[in-house]
Order: sequence, then structure tokens, then C-alpha cells
Amino acid sequence: ANFAFGSRKIADIEARRFVIPPEDILLLNPNTGTAPLFRSRRDAQITLSIYRKVPILQRERPATNPWAVSFMAMFHSSGDLGEFRAPSSLELEGWGRQGELYVRGESVMLPLYEGKMIGIFDHRAADIVINPKALVRPGQSSPLSVADHIDPNRCAVPRFWVSQGEVVARLPEFWRKNWIPVWRDVTAASNERTLIPAILPTVGCIDTILLFFPAVHQELAHLLVANLSTFVVDFVVRQKIGGVHIKYHHMRQIPVIPPEWYELPCPWSRGLRYVDFLHPRVLELVYTSRNIKGFAEDFGDEGGPFVWDEERRLVMRAELDAAYF
Repeated sequence: ANFAFGSRKIADIEARRFVIPPEDILLLNPNTGTAPLFRSRRDAQITLSIYRKVPILQRERPATNPWAVSFMAMFHSSGDLGEFRAPSSLELEGWGRQGELYVRGESVMLPLYEGKMIGIFDHRAADIVINPKALVRPGQSSPLSVADHIDPNRCAVPRFWVSQGEVVARLPEFWRKNWIPVWRDVTAASNERTLIPAILPTVGCIDTILLFFPAVHQELAHLLVANLSTFVVDFVVRQKIGGVHIKYHHMRQIPVIPPEWYELPCPWSRGLRYVDFLHPRVLELVYTSRNIKGFAEDFGDEGGPFVWDEERRLVMRAELDAAYF
């Protein structure tokens, strides 16, 4: 079939028109058979070359799932509204604030994260502030400054808290780590970045954040998040998003490095495997505050958080992008 995407005027149609054979559509979206949204022939060539080399996260036919990954939404903004507690009501009932938590006796309330609170390798990108004059969407994001990020005790402030017991009960039984891998549901192909994954401490997540859990190779789960955070994956995802959401069917059809590749020798650093090169960079990018210490402890790191250094973080993210390229 002949396709032309993103045409704004008649002259665009011929300049952007190209043929996509059915086998290429099924290579890119084998589970759903939906058409990609290429803006140019060059975009199509690059994306197809990636899919010919790298498998997707989860294929339905034939069934392949190298990470044994599963997906979930933890709390829904409609059906679970009764679980959400505002600070004013908690304080009236005798709950005391301890850092980002509310505590009363042995009971703990965890912050409820929303999509606009997180960024790539950043679990504290923004606070939620309430504008009482706004009749629609009163909760808006207020980005944390560089100075806020440098403070290892500064946490992102939500508008609601939820029971720790309820959060733990909703996590998969096989997942016993002190952190959770997630991505932002709301997006657009025109944003600076379309796919925004993150590693969060164990907190509540409203359904603008979706969660994914590999049942096998959990020691490499943070590298799966790193893979999804790269520029090359973001380029691929832009060819798939026609609306404002990234749902499970999109994630399943993203090309990702399979777990066994991480054990291969790293060609630019003699004596290292890929995992040896990638792991310390991901650890330093994620572990920048005390409330995500559990992530570092899972890898045997007993030290304090790494200092948030904008220039150093830019270099490490560029190194990760280069490695995955």
C-alpha cells in the first residue's frame, strides 16, 4: 500500500509518499499489524533496519517473552479514589510526616506518584501543586530545580498518599525488590522525548504511570529500563505513536536488547562485558537521593547517594546512548 504521513498540504503528499509492503508492517508491529507513522523514507529505512537486528519485548505469535515481562496499573484515578488520602485529612487523624512518608504507630502511608512527577533517570522531576482556582486539572507539576536535585533529602511532593500495605499487596508476588520500573502513559510524538521510563522507590502509582516487571533476569531489570530510556528507542517509539498515550501494546512491540546480550564482551572496553560497562552508569544516574537507597542496596551498594551533577549526568547518558546505538 502507498502511505503518506504528516502531510499538511497537497505538495507534501508526493514528497512523503512511499510504499510499505505487508511484511514490513508485520515486522514492525507483529502483534497488532497496525501501520507505523513514518514521516520520511529515511525514517522507515532506519526503523526497519533496527527491527531486523533486535527482537521486540514480547511477541504473541510465536510466543516469545525473553524477560518474562508483565504489565500493570497500580491505582486507577476513578475506581480507587477512596484509597487516596490528602495531607489535611491524615494530620487530623494523627498521622505524622516523616520525610516523604506519613506514619502513625506501625502504619505507613506512601506518596502516590503521578506521571508528571517523573523524568528519564529522575524519580523526583516535579512536585504536584494545587491551583484552587482551576476548575479543571487543578493539580499541576512544579519542576524541581538543580539545587533541589542536589539535596539528597529532597523528595518530590505528591498531592495524595496511599497505604503501604495496599501498595505491596498490588505488586506481583515474584517482585521483591525495593524499587519499581515504570513509564509515563501520557505522551506525544511531538514532545522532546516520547517514551519516559523511570525507576521509582516502592511508592503508589496512579494510572498515568504504568508498571512493568520482568519475572526472569531481574538482576538486569535496571538495564531494561536503561535500554528503554535511550535516544534510539525513543526514535523508534515516535514512529508508532499517533495519539497521546503509550499503552501495553506499544511497549510489547518495542525492540529491546535481550538479556543474554548483556553477558557478551564489550568491544570498546577490553575485559568488560556490556553489563559491566552499563551498570555503574545506571546506578549513579538513579541513586541520587536517600529515598531510593533500596535500589542501590539491591546491588550491594551501601554508600550514600551520588551527587547530582548536571554535566556529569549528561556525559553518562551520552555514553549509554552510544552503547545502545
